[in-house]
Amino acid sequence: MHPKTDLPPIGRATLKDPEIPGLELRGNSKSATWTLRHRVDGHRIRDTIGRWPGLSAVAARKAAYAKIASVAITKASGGDVLAQRAERQKFKKARSFDEALKIYSAQRSDLRTIDHAERVIRNVFACLLQEKLPALTKAKLLACNDKHRESAPSVADLSIRYLRPFLKWAYDRGEVSPDLLTLRVGQTAKRDRYLSKQELAAILRAVQSQGTHVAAAATKMMVASAQRRNEVAGMKWSEVEGNLWTIPGERTKTGNDYFVPLNQMALEVLKEVETKKAETDLVFAGRTGVTPFGGWSKYKAKLDEKSGVSDWTFHDIRRTFATLCADEGVDAVIIDRCLNHVGATSLNDVARRYQHSSMIEQKRLVMDQWSEILMCLTNEC
Repeated sequence: MHPKTDLPPIGRATLKDPEIPGLELRGNSKSATWTLRHRVDGHRIRDTIGRWPGLSAVAARKAAYAKIASVAITKASGGDVLAQRAERQKFKKARSFDEALKIYSAQRSDLRTIDHAERVIRNVFACLLQEKLPALTKAKLLACNDKHRESAPSVADLSIRYLRPFLKWAYDRGEVSPDLLTLRVGQTAKRDRYLSKQELAAILRAVQSQGTHVAAAATKMMVASAQRRNEVAGMKWSEVEGNLWTIPGERTKTGNDYFVPLNQMALEVLKEVETKKAETDLVFAGRTGVTPFGGWSKYKAKLDEKSGVSDWTFHDIRRTFATLCADEGVDAVIIDRCLNHVGATSLNDVARRYQHSSMIEQKRLVMDQWSEILMCLTNEC
């Protein structure tokens, strides 16, 4: 057998090995595949041995003998060769975690939180996205989840809550083990920390002492607007028109565009960082100008030291806004709308289906009132 000369330069042909019945080389003189045709329990099957010229004729024969021996050993030990082969073929054709998640999200696009759910799952289980679905195990999923839990326990909890419907969807299609349907973790205690007026004032003073540092400006915008950290970090100049900021749906938790009235403090932040507007569309860009600022952990440690306030998170600012506004007599429904909760705590399910007002003017009044509270805190009224 001389593949270089016996096989055509283009197209495809088959050479039969003279030493081992069923061993064949299929392809052309540039590239070909070794296959082994043999019978198992009366069924004719073809197994791929390897690629030529990477696998020589001598090596292919050794591999073919090994395959035949493996079949004999499996049968002698009571194993089902055909079933095992079918399982391998099924695994080879199985979808990856990433592919299945895209299909699941597209099919469940009617769900209000599906975009946010997909982002959370991709973030927490990023190291497993290229795994085949049948290869997913509880141990692998929990290892990813535990690693994320060290820095963001609430997000880790949320990821499991979002993942379980996806796993049920995949199980119904025969793509994952039923064992995954029992995936659960003990819920982290819900956080209820909010900042007192004195703590918030200390943090604002520490932020203001840092001038126009990008993280300081972003933190001040978080306080002024009461929006989520990632939403503020990704803020773009093109999203701002006058005193109104439109957060596009792909960055909001609800998946819908959200309108934020910018109060006096928020507008002052934009004025402070306006000199960088020509360099990038991102208001709070990182060093490259291509991605948002991302060094939050290091900045937060410095901010804690400078302000003297500890045991708080950036998300606690939103809880502080809700608490202090409620103390001022602001309606709970308007507070929810200012936080883009869509009335989740204040309206029942029927009311949420009928109530679609953006309440932009009511929100503007509250945000202006919030700005006055903040100005008073920093000026020690």
